[in-house]
Amino acid sequence: MKEDRVVTLLRKIRITRGKTQQEVANYCNISQSCYSRYELGIRKVKDYSVAERISEFLGTSVSKILPYMADYEKHLTEDDT
Repeated sequence: MKEDRVVTLLRKIRITRGKTQQEVANYCNISQSCYSRYELGIRKVKDYSVAERISEFLGTSVSKILPYMADYEKHLTEDDT
């Protein structure tokens, strides 16, 4: 999946859920400008705990909104078994 599609998906899910960037940012304990950079593709989410919080707030999985983190998510799941 191309990066621009990831960005579009992240924004689309947020808007579909009726949430603002500020609401997502507040839930994740990050600034609105930081979250905006994620949506614009200027910055990648590097902290998995932030990725988890974003996906939790938006009611989806980390691998769906941030597929580049799927390997990390899989690794965490394997460690639980």
